[in-house]
Amino acid sequence: MDFELWWLLALPLFFALGWMAARVDIRQIVSESRLLPASYFKGLNFLLNEQPDKAIEAFIEVAKVNPQTIELHFALGSLFRRRGEVERAIRMHQSLVEREDLAQEQKLQAMLELAQDYLKAGLLDRAEELFLKLDGTPHAEAALRFLLDIYEQEKEWHKAIVIAEKLEELNGNSFQKEIANFYCEMAARELMQSRPADARPHLVQALAHHRLCVRANLLLGDVERDLGNRPAAIAAWQRIESQNPAYLSLVADRLLAAYREEGRPEEGLNLLRGFLEKYASVDLLDTVYQATLAGSGAAAAYRLVRDEVRRTPTLLGLDKLLEAQLLEAPAERRHDLEMIKRLLHQHTRSLSMYKCEHCGFRARQFYWHCPACGEWETYAPCPHEENRRMSSTQHGPRVIVALDYASAAEALVFAQRLDPARCRVKVGKELFTVAGPALVEQLVGRGFDLFLDLKYHDIPNTVASACKSAAGLGAWMINVHASGGRTMMQAAREALAGLVRPPKLIAVTVLTSLGAEDLRETGQNEAPEVLVERLARLAAASGMDGVVCSAQEAPRLRAACGPDFCLVTPGIRLADAAQDDQKRIVTPQAAIAGGADYLVVGRPITRAADPLAVLDRINADIAAALA
Repeated sequence: MDFELWWLLALPLFFALGWMAARVDIRQIVSESRLLPASYFKGLNFLLNEQPDKAIEAFIEVAKVNPQTIELHFALGSLFRRRGEVERAIRMHQSLVEREDLAQEQKLQAMLELAQDYLKAGLLDRAEELFLKLDGTPHAEAALRFLLDIYEQEKEWHKAIVIAEKLEELNGNSFQKEIANFYCEMAARELMQSRPADARPHLVQALAHHRLCVRANLLLGDVERDLGNRPAAIAAWQRIESQNPAYLSLVADRLLAAYREEGRPEEGLNLLRGFLEKYASVDLLDTVYQATLAGSGAAAAYRLVRDEVRRTPTLLGLDKLLEAQLLEAPAERRHDLEMIKRLLHQHTRSLSMYKCEHCGFRARQFYWHCPACGEWETYAPCPHEENRRMSSTQHGPRVIVALDYASAAEALVFAQRLDPARCRVKVGKELFTVAGPALVEQLVGRGFDLFLDLKYHDIPNTVASACKSAAGLGAWMINVHASGGRTMMQAAREALAGLVRPPKLIAVTVLTSLGAEDLRETGQNEAPEVLVERLARLAAASGMDGVVCSAQEAPRLRAACGPDFCLVTPGIRLADAAQDDQKRIVTPQAAIAGGADYLVVGRPITRAADPLAVLDRINADIAAALA
């Protein structure tokens, strides 16, 4: 390759040009930074020092001094709305909408944000007006979804149908189930106002949109019954078998009554017996049991229930069997049977609830429209009954590793040595106080289910807001103190009710570091296990998903609160470990065998030379207990 002399001249030239470009860039950065007001840097400093309220005030000052900071206006407005300061959010977004120099895309974004502010404030007419203006813009889908929520709240079903059909056209997703239920709502309204003939066209439309709409045939049967056409009513209710036989229990009483009015009671009862044989259901069993008792006597009713419990054993069925036995039991046995039935009934109360499959909300009655998450047809038509012992796979990892470190750096370094598929993690008060929400988000981002163990205990509104904020961080489980009382726990439950994926909400009963003498010093003269049970029952009645308790109390709480009440047990040690500061401790295998669902393990794992080896050993003990 030939060497050219001009190359020697080019090298210094290129160096000089690079130096000049760097100088220009640096001057530009310095120049732009001088344009930012001092409040901007004060706000950043407050944020870095975990002082969000002062940071917000500083950024507000920036927005006043420099109106060109459009993105800052948007960020502050959204922050105000999330914090519940809706009036400030409205003012912030309204000022953006009214600005003449705003680009069209930014103005549309400001309108969407302002409409959400109005919605949060309950000003539905103003929100509706703005969302309608956004139809046909890049924000149309979001606006239409908000409009659908508004029309559902206002029960304006015709408008809801129009919006749902627009959404189908816009994104291609099916809204057939929702539209069918909107028509059913209109039909139900006509029936309530004694206009069955006006209800029928709505139900025809519902079935045209969604041929598997059980609710439409259920209401169509009601329409025909009210119009005096019982054979048509029976036919409509029987069509439910071909749609979804699980819903037959909802029309069993209707069918039986219609057959009786037709003078064919035995035919109706035989139909229900056939349904019961093919589609086992406690509710269906109850209807057939009552009819058999009335028509054939106690002995026949008892045989029916006994045979059904043998074929499909459930605790709810056993409760019904005891009821049947009591009818003919001799006086000397009746007292014992009544006692057993009372105990069983206490155990099965939580099984007699309906559960939304979308958000997990539980209720004593069946809903077509979940009052918590707003989804349609998410409740199974029979009470929620689960096996007491679920498989390890269903639970996911049962070990919760307590990250009891003094800094975020230490916790994150250790978390790298864990596997999210083999354990969950817990962040308590010490670590959260030092590291704050950022650590929680980092751990969740690494794939860990996180138990945020902050034991909220304050006035109900404060605890409710704190729980909602914790859910916003992505926590898998959060807790409150049961000693905060029923009102506080119910407020926490209600704060999470509307979330798509709410965290598990559990209560703390008695800290495992407290023994009987410690409790006496605080004025609690009950034995620890008695106090734990009392607080656990209160937690269950207040809507908690479970409690934190020691493993010694787990069997007692399992019996008291039911099989689907979550028990989280700290104080877990391997057989050869010291007690440290936990006075009521137990081994992993014994804890699971005693009824615990999740085990909180700290030092045996965090102080181990090989944490994963210890974790695997604990998981093996759990598997042995479940086998």
